[in-house]
Amino acid sequence: DTTTNIMFYVRDDRTSPNNLHVQAASSNPVLIPQSGVRLSDFTATDQGLRVKLSLTPLTNQFGDATITITATDRGGLSASRFFVATVIPVNDSPAITAAETLLGLAGAPSPPLPIQVSDLESSADQLVVTGRSLAPTIVPESNLALTHGSGGNWNLVVTPATAEPAQAQIELTVTDPEGAQAKRTVNVLFQRELLTPFGSAVDDARANQLLWADFNGDRRMELLISRSGSLILRQPQPDRLPQLAFVATADGFDDLGDVDNDGDLDLLVHVNTGNVTSSRVFVVRNLGGFRFEQMPGAVFTPGAARFADFDLDGRLDVWVAESATNLVVYRNTGAGFEVGRHFALKSSLPDSASVGSLTLMDFDADGRDELVLATPDSAPLRSDPVFRWTGDGFVAITNFWASRAIHAIADFDQDGLPDLFADDVGSSTLLAFWRNQGGLEFLQTVPTWSNPGRLTTVVADFDGDGVTDMLFSNSLYLGSRDFTFARIQSPLANANVAVAAPADFDGDGVMDIALSMSLTNLPTLAVYRGGSRTTNRPPASPPNLRAQIVGTHAVMLSWDRATDPEQSGGLTYNVRVGTAPGLADVISPMSLPDGFRMVVKHGNAGWSSNRLLTALQPGRTYYA
Repeated sequence: DTTTNIMFYVRDDRTSPNNLHVQAASSNPVLIPQSGVRLSDFTATDQGLRVKLSLTPLTNQFGDATITITATDRGGLSASRFFVATVIPVNDSPAITAAETLLGLAGAPSPPLPIQVSDLESSADQLVVTGRSLAPTIVPESNLALTHGSGGNWNLVVTPATAEPAQAQIELTVTDPEGAQAKRTVNVLFQRELLTPFGSAVDDARANQLLWADFNGDRRMELLISRSGSLILRQPQPDRLPQLAFVATADGFDDLGDVDNDGDLDLLVHVNTGNVTSSRVFVVRNLGGFRFEQMPGAVFTPGAARFADFDLDGRLDVWVAESATNLVVYRNTGAGFEVGRHFALKSSLPDSASVGSLTLMDFDADGRDELVLATPDSAPLRSDPVFRWTGDGFVAITNFWASRAIHAIADFDQDGLPDLFADDVGSSTLLAFWRNQGGLEFLQTVPTWSNPGRLTTVVADFDGDGVTDMLFSNSLYLGSRDFTFARIQSPLANANVAVAAPADFDGDGVMDIALSMSLTNLPTLAVYRGGSRTTNRPPASPPNLRAQIVGTHAVMLSWDRATDPEQSGGLTYNVRVGTAPGLADVISPMSLPDGFRMVVKHGNAGWSSNRLLTALQPGRTYYA
């Protein structure tokens, strides 16, 4: 595996050293290829032409090769000499791989840590793995349990000596039969249970949608539930989830927003009767005090629907994908909704394809949302085409990522651009992370995750470190900025989770979660409180707010990016605009005046540091 250098001399009675031509060749290119035979450092001396010969064998090869050196004078006469080069085998060190971090619960054995070992010269069964605790007061070496599976597969279970949260390092060593070794250090973190039961209710029908929001501005989150054709609110209490209010008769909700800019949260909901003429999408207006009514004149054709500001005038319009090829936008005038404007959508989806949901997300931070049509989870092969706005319509993005089924959107690496957790490039039963490269380009990362049954996926920061984590089916994974995730023990291991909604419902700075799931075959609605030791503190306010007039009745609002004590990036921004200080009658932030967010959503400006506002009326406006 190493290079050997040899010095030799060439001379001729009638040819000067500088006119001699020297070549070298190997008889065994499998051992020493021609690229591994190199002549250099040609120097004329009294003894003749001094030449350096360097021989480099291929990695992990051994044997004999005949090296022939040929010298040619200026008259074309040649002479050759040869020798046999013997490459002696050496014992290479074995290899060991394991995750950098192992997460466990304080006072309990950790989950098994998979370890893989291999060696070039020895079979995997001949390799021995040992462990040594670098923190014996926390983890005595007697508490390290190493078990050998098949081949090069081992498992390590670590048991702490204390019931308190703690951290230790374990040094793993693999040794081959010749005594060569390789080492790997693993950080073991023992922490309190991240999720503990708070309140639950056994229902006669499983909830198919969950959403947290502060519907009355009291800084406490209520839980909106869709089940059995009704929308209801519950207020979590210790050991129970009492019903707070009836909201509407509907088969589900599509979105949440302040459609009339009055500071209260309204709902976009739907009724599906199976008949196009009687099915509908409509707005349920929040009257305050947990009273709701259907908004007059705000009834739309059925389809996958969403609130979004299409014309950037600060008011939420209604978007409805009536089919995979037809989008209708109903413009909000402030006094009602205009007749829908139709846009043709052309993509890989056939005209007859069903649309399960509609998502709007600014993937390239240009101030305009891209449009994602998601086929239902029940579809045999999901495909979520993505469209960009061209100024007068929507055009399908043809990049390969834009046809993958998308399961979660988050800025996993905190670079200020939303990334994807979506189908693998080669298989719909595998999932992968797609890193946003900018300019609507995404690059798939490794490794892939198995997803045979379209499992529930939600993202949130469960451990308060500022990095996005993930609940995948009934397993909790803590994330790192490099798109790697470590699985941690969870109280949901035996549950069949259908729907999940994370939020800090009690305002203690720690992420909680609501779930609709089955335990012992009973549909259960449950709320789990977060138990992280780290409290997520709010970021600083964005500095250097500024405004630039960019046209008639239009202004570009911009600001510098904010800092956060827990994370280096990944913040989204929320804009409030009003006709007087503190008002939000132009753009509603869906927040209280002190910034308390009433919804579990990205800010209305997304990850961007600017926001275009059109249709401003003469006079003074204020933004924050």
